[in-house]
Amino acid sequence: MPALLACLACVAVLTAFFVDGDDEQTSGCAEMADAVGLYPGNDVTMRGVKIGEVTSVSPSKGHVLVRFDLETKVDFPVDVSAVTTSDSIVTDRRLEIPSGRIGDGPAWDMARCIPLSRTHTPKSVSEAYAAFDKLSREVTAAAARSDTDRRIVGDAMTRLNTALRGTSGDFNDAIKGLAAALGEPALRDAQLRSLLTNVGELTGFFVQRWPDLRLGLTKLGEFAVTFDEWFSVLNPAVVETTALTPSLLRMIRTYSPDAFAVLDALLPLMTQLPTEKIVGILAAIPPLDAGLRRIMVQASAVRGLPVTPPRVRVSATASGAVCAQVNAAMPGACRPVAGAPGKVDLALLQMVLATGGTR
Repeated sequence: MPALLACLACVAVLTAFFVDGDDEQTSGCAEMADAVGLYPGNDVTMRGVKIGEVTSVSPSKGHVLVRFDLETKVDFPVDVSAVTTSDSIVTDRRLEIPSGRIGDGPAWDMARCIPLSRTHTPKSVSEAYAAFDKLSREVTAAAARSDTDRRIVGDAMTRLNTALRGTSGDFNDAIKGLAAALGEPALRDAQLRSLLTNVGELTGFFVQRWPDLRLGLTKLGEFAVTFDEWFSVLNPAVVETTALTPSLLRMIRTYSPDAFAVLDALLPLMTQLPTEKIVGILAAIPPLDAGLRRIMVQASAVRGLPVTPPRVRVSATASGAVCAQVNAAMPGACRPVAGAPGKVDLALLQMVLATGGTR
């Protein structure tokens, strides 16, 4: 009898041990926004490796409660998350747990459900299912209205099929990439963090350099106003130039052959010019100009530049009588030369000009 009781006690202890061991690793749950494509029996994976399966999917207070069993005991981190994902748009989804607990960090209490704030559903895929369903219903309804509408819908579907023929591979690859990007929360969060970091750095750059940027924007506005005023003045000139251009082109076409012929003839002569003498003359111009400027300054200082007309010395037998006759006609035009009897100085230029003026 004592031996029988001892055996029963051992069986009870072993049974309790195995039951407790199973309870430690059996189940968990997650709150999801939706569970499109997720059914009981679907896999629960961690980094693509199956660790369990979904046991039930049921609605609960505006969201979906997904329960699952684990095949082996796995400790989830305290910030565990979950996402529904799939390898293809046409296959069932699986429940993916991104990672387990690392090191000796705190573990997630499996008695609690993973909250809705840390679960993710690829919205684009779910909305694509709904959009395809809505489109099919609307197309079916349109085709059922009349024979004409049926032919229009049929023709449209034929044209669409022709246009999409051969593109299924590219479309499938694009959907796979989109599903992978939206279904991997770690990658998405890293991209969002990088984007926010870059935006923060850019904002800091603008804040630190705002005085310079403000000055640049102010000057840009002033330049825009100045450019507008300048262009308003330039615009009529541009219009007139545009009107003149055809006439200028016609003139060039008419006279350019003759002009080029003259230039062709002058070019050999230009090579024979005494360039050294020309350079010397040009070099003498600045000193000559400076001298003329000094003369003009002196003349302006005395309020006039005295100019003496030239005189011509001629021989005269009776210089006194000759000058008397000439001075009677033009006073001061003749004067005897002192110390030279028989010589007189005549203002010949004035006499010629006066004679021409009287005629």
